[in-house]
Amino acid sequence: EPYTGSSAEILEQLRMGPPVPVQERARGPVAAELAGICSRAMAREPRKRFPTADALGGAVQDWLVGARRREQALEVAARADARARRSADLERCARELRRESQGLLAGLDPWSTEEEKAPGWAAEDQARIAERAVRLEELAVDQTLQAALQIDPELPEAHVALVERHRARHASAEEAGDDDVCAAAETLLRAHAEALPGGHPVRRATAAYLKGDGALTLVTEPPGAEVLLYRVEEHNRRLVEVFERSLGQTPLIRESLPRGSYLCLVRHPDCDEVRYPVEISRLGHWDGERPGESEPHAIRLPTRGQLGPDVVYVPAGWFRFGGDPLVDCFPRGRSWCDALVVQRFPVTNAQLVAFLNHLILEGDEALALAIVPRETVATGDTDAHPRIARNERGLYDLSLSCRGVRWPPDWPAVLIDWDGARACLQWLAEQSGHPWRLPSELEWEKAARGVDGRWFPWGNHHDWSWANNRLSSPGPPGLVSISDHPVDCSIYGVRGLGGSSLDWCMDAFVHPPPSVPDLLPEPEPVAADLRVVRGGSCKGRPRNARVAYRYRNETWRRHADLGVRGFCRPW
Repeated sequence: EPYTGSSAEILEQLRMGPPVPVQERARGPVAAELAGICSRAMAREPRKRFPTADALGGAVQDWLVGARRREQALEVAARADARARRSADLERCARELRRESQGLLAGLDPWSTEEEKAPGWAAEDQARIAERAVRLEELAVDQTLQAALQIDPELPEAHVALVERHRARHASAEEAGDDDVCAAAETLLRAHAEALPGGHPVRRATAAYLKGDGALTLVTEPPGAEVLLYRVEEHNRRLVEVFERSLGQTPLIRESLPRGSYLCLVRHPDCDEVRYPVEISRLGHWDGERPGESEPHAIRLPTRGQLGPDVVYVPAGWFRFGGDPLVDCFPRGRSWCDALVVQRFPVTNAQLVAFLNHLILEGDEALALAIVPRETVATGDTDAHPRIARNERGLYDLSLSCRGVRWPPDWPAVLIDWDGARACLQWLAEQSGHPWRLPSELEWEKAARGVDGRWFPWGNHHDWSWANNRLSSPGPPGLVSISDHPVDCSIYGVRGLGGSSLDWCMDAFVHPPPSVPDLLPEPEPVAADLRVVRGGSCKGRPRNARVAYRYRNETWRRHADLGVRGFCRPW
């Protein structure tokens, strides 16, 4: 009977309740062996029969020994099956208790009393008990199946059960990016599959799973674009693109590819080149279909010269987000993101000064004074000293020293509050024709991370020389030119996402993050004191450069490593 009641009641039933009854297993193979002996004994042609009665008796005796051994092994395997179902019930209970504890604690402030937190803590304790019980049950299931194989080493039922268990572990570890667990699970999976008879369907299915080939469908508008395929491989601890071959012209329909991460360079004589990363999962099909649609979404190619040299196109498609166990981030997920256009570099001091001087010349000096970078990072006081000097005409001038410091024009513009960042992008939109705005944090994450769930823009490892972080130079940490550190570049070509300056995002900061985040920024943001900040920083450590990391900042608070970068939806 199914377990009923609250999570705590289910946990108590699982602790104290009776064991799940052992289920009978089919014994077809044993009966088939005996039928074969009988058929041989009664064969029409004498030469096909047993040569002597002793030979027939020996065959029957061997069958009896094997049948008893098989029967004993099946009984042990049945006990393993019962424990596996018990483990599944425990795992469901643990998930419910973990969600209950998170819900109880999420609504509390850090300064809430221990009496207010006690129910959440109690649910946490119960979840840990259930999770520990799941681990012990899983271990017991594996040991029981191994015990069945000690009795009958060829028992197909035990090998099939272990194949299913190790395949599930392999898939989970592969999704989580745990290479060590993945390798161990693959070794055991292969061993138990190869212990099955050659024609066994589970053995054939496992071979196909381990090979893991998938398929790619890619449709463009206009069609007829050549697709050059590059495999993404790790070299010197960062991901690089290695040319493989031309896939021909679009549309491509179910092009067979080994599993892995790829970059497709899409080239059309009338269009700008488009970088289109794809991830071919094990036995998967990258079909390019939007949610709710049944046909591939055509990747629109920008006409030649439409984007400009410092504008990056991020094509529409699926991508992986969150799931980084080392930082505060979204739970691991996969989402569709429509096409984006992104500024290759953050807004520079030169661009910011042009905007401020535009405001002054237009008679809006008050707004320029509110936006100009200032020394203070702790308050919104506009009387604090500006960081950019003004010349005799009253215009801001980067060639002049301000309090002994001169800001280079090609440094990222920092010490800008959230409202100032939005105002600057609005002016740049008017100047460029692109409707620049602040990104949602998931738009930012896709532009930085690509589609394959890497931890940094350049791959899955960190080196201080690859981005402008805290120990990237011998002197004190600080900003550098936007053209420095070319390795700090996403697969689309967006620069400086893992270091130098952080980027403001549109989203109000929510903690804990929702399990199903909203991808689109609100056209008119709701009032909120805290906004999301993303990216690595010249003051940061490797942990801060991980692209799933979520920061928060008050809208009025300025920082010497916090700037702005424009995003928009094209066409």
